[in-house]
Amino acid sequence: MSDTADDNVTGDKWEDVSHDISASRVKKHKRCPKQYELSYERDLPGDDGNQYTVMGSLVHDAIENVVKGHDGDFTSQNRLARHLKREFHDLEEEPDRDSHLMSDSLRNDGLDSLDMAAKYLVKRNPDIRGIEVPSLFEIEQLKASSFGYMDVCTQDEIWDWKTGKTPDDDGQDDGEVIQGSLYMGAFYKEYGVLPEKIRFVYIKEGTVRTIDANEDNWNRMLQHARRLVNSQRNGHYPAKPSRSKCHWCSYEQYCSASPTSIQQVQEEIDNGNVQLWESV
Repeated sequence: MSDTADDNVTGDKWEDVSHDISASRVKKHKRCPKQYELSYERDLPGDDGNQYTVMGSLVHDAIENVVKGHDGDFTSQNRLARHLKREFHDLEEEPDRDSHLMSDSLRNDGLDSLDMAAKYLVKRNPDIRGIEVPSLFEIEQLKASSFGYMDVCTQDEIWDWKTGKTPDDDGQDDGEVIQGSLYMGAFYKEYGVLPEKIRFVYIKEGTVRTIDANEDNWNRMLQHARRLVNSQRNGHYPAKPSRSKCHWCSYEQYCSASPTSIQQVQEEIDNGNVQLWESV
């Protein structure tokens, strides 16, 4: 890895910073290159604006705002949880939050997640270097730049808050390795040392999974990132359709490989198979 990056990028300029890869980009490309193309290259509407992303954003921002303004003494779980929930409710009132998309059940999940975040912060009582730390750095092996935000940087660890489900597999999840390894590079760029651990804190379920900052994980990430960079350079984004994957994809209506895409449905209608598609 290299520490070459634009050190003059500050404040709101981070939102528009040019970069080749990120953890979310590599993970989406791994899941399906066509999904990546429709999302990032063609900028079609899909993932944004659903109730899960709204809830996740509110939880992350509530934690960021409260912890940034905190005095660093994480000793009272109840007090911290009250502050987090108050911030969550205040953020809900902002007109651009689309909070109306959240069901009551999902809103309660978000509030429960904040209880768990408060519990974890008090239990660990971390010595924090930074909150929501942006980092842009070059990956020499790929000749590509990476950008991302680290939720919590302690003196020797990175924490990433997760509001989704814990991965089913007992081993190291590819998504966690990709994200954790890119965070490893970001931490090194920002602080000049490698973290000891990257912790994924699944605050909805109260579980914590960790990966080590080591060469094996870095190389495993590079394999996936290299495939993305190759696609970016040759313009080839093959679809990886499957029944379960396409069903949950936000871009299935645009993808010719999906049986329920606009293109496929129109072809079936043109071929006279109207009854089939009325049942979909």
